[in-house]
Amino acid sequence: MPPYWSLGFHMCHTQCSLPKISETISKLRSKSIPIESDCGTSMKIDQNEFNKFAVKLHDENIRWISAIIPHLLTPDGPLADLWKKNVLMKKPDKPYSGMMTGCTKNRNPNGQCIIIAQNQQAYFPDLFNRNGRNLYANNELNNNADGFILDWNIPVNLANGNHSCLSMLNQYKWNYYYFAHLNDKNPCLDLLLSELDNDVSNQTIGPYLALHNLYGLKHSQAVYEKFRQNGKKRPFIMSLATFLGNGRYGGHLSTPINGSWEMLQYSMKQMLDFSLFGIPMSGFPVGGYKGEKREKNGNLMRQWFQLASMQPFMIAYSGYSQTDIQFIGSLENTIRSATKTRYRILPYLYTLFYHASNDGDLVAQPLFVQFPTDVYTYKIQNQYMLGSALMISPSLEMDRSSIIVHFPKGRWYDFYSGQIAWNNDYGIAELSVVNINIHLRGGHLIVQQEASMTIEDTRMKNGFQLYGGFDRQRKAHGELYMDAGDDPFPANRFMQVFFNAEYTNLTITIEQTKDFCRAMKNQLQKKYNTILETVKLCGVIEKPNPYSVDVYEWIDSHKTMKKLRTITGNKSIQFDAKLGVLMIKTDLDLCDVPYSDEKFSSHEFFLNWNFTKYENR
Repeated sequence: MPPYWSLGFHMCHTQCSLPKISETISKLRSKSIPIESDCGTSMKIDQNEFNKFAVKLHDENIRWISAIIPHLLTPDGPLADLWKKNVLMKKPDKPYSGMMTGCTKNRNPNGQCIIIAQNQQAYFPDLFNRNGRNLYANNELNNNADGFILDWNIPVNLANGNHSCLSMLNQYKWNYYYFAHLNDKNPCLDLLLSELDNDVSNQTIGPYLALHNLYGLKHSQAVYEKFRQNGKKRPFIMSLATFLGNGRYGGHLSTPINGSWEMLQYSMKQMLDFSLFGIPMSGFPVGGYKGEKREKNGNLMRQWFQLASMQPFMIAYSGYSQTDIQFIGSLENTIRSATKTRYRILPYLYTLFYHASNDGDLVAQPLFVQFPTDVYTYKIQNQYMLGSALMISPSLEMDRSSIIVHFPKGRWYDFYSGQIAWNNDYGIAELSVVNINIHLRGGHLIVQQEASMTIEDTRMKNGFQLYGGFDRQRKAHGELYMDAGDDPFPANRFMQVFFNAEYTNLTITIEQTKDFCRAMKNQLQKKYNTILETVKLCGVIEKPNPYSVDVYEWIDSHKTMKKLRTITGNKSIQFDAKLGVLMIKTDLDLCDVPYSDEKFSSHEFFLNWNFTKYENR
């Protein structure tokens, strides 16, 4: 379960020298574009300066995500001792070292001291061995980091050409060409790995050749275990190399990728693949990775920002050059709209991740998962579902003004206007230079919040909006999961709210553990906004009559409904006959419930209205 803040927009850099509070982040904030974190390498020469930098970020309400590699550039202790303790990957008779890029001090032509990226001798920790994982975690993890990106953990060995593994290659002369390619930019495939046997002795479990695919998984496990030991916060880990089971520890970040139309299409396919692999948290840098080829194409970047805003993890890389900043400025409206739309649906997205972690549900999913009997969905490659309520239809091709969208059987609404878009089969959707195509599935309700500049501000200052549309049976349902956002999961205190709408009423059922609401009111945890400000329902063909909504609560001790108030007036109840959208200003506090000393408690609210046929409809 990722922490709530990780669902925001993240900006990364790659240089060794410590930046100022990023010019790019300042530019985004000046344009009212929400941003959640800065991220980059923690391989700094001066750790004291780095720690001051991280603290300054936190003072600006910016998170720090540390990009780390699985290499030991400066082993802690005599090399011979580490080799004998089996905490490093090794040859049968000696330690093994390779080469990896690290940050080092140097001088420029003017004699000034600078910090640059330079290849250095590196050792590979044996992450299959608990002592090896501890050695790595104690050396490489910075306690000021809010999360980690595990980079180059294939693991990469920049020194390793075919010549350095001849002893191994000579054993496989029957397939020399294949194994020579496997060895390229990798540790030698005959290196030995071990594990602790009964917490006493080390036992060799096999060569790197047999365990290569699991190395990234073990890297995630090592960081996850150390993260949980260091504090009470929920770990956040994104890994380049992954394997089945990696979803337990973190997600997948795909780098390096280039910035091209083909890679834009690939990023969506890979997102769905990883979701099916059991790794729901995945992301792909907007426009590719800075070190790779990036097309400075406005349409490509525009559509990539739109797609990224509806992927589980949204991240972009920047070199903080003036060119990058100007390029972002030219896409200002797109980036702001896409990012704010993402922040708007975060309560829904966080609820999806709760069910992914708790029940094994999918977050991003191919259409055929929701519509298995629709034969057309098995061929579709440019649409996907975000949970069961939202259908995302991005543009993934150059020079398109519209796309063909398949609407599976049911009722669909335009996400931005609430108007019925299509009932089933295919339709044409015009492309916007600002918004990605999103359609709301009839029969579903989602919870939203207006976006502020950070997720923390959004949660504390802005109330909820319930938004959805009726299906053909004039029913709809939805859910909200809410906890502190970064406590260890499963959370000790949390609240679930279930919404069930019929054409003339809405039932709200609030379930909480250990009195989540009272804990916030008593300042045992942060006080987040729990006001349900509005209810917006699509697919309504009549207006309420009388123009009023009655609000009740269920009194369990008397087994009866108690009327709280009546909502009236044109400002509180609005009906758009053209779009078929009814909006009710409720201002109902979901935490305005009786205190309970029980571990589990439940409370219900009930909204009721009547309809009369609308003459001009």
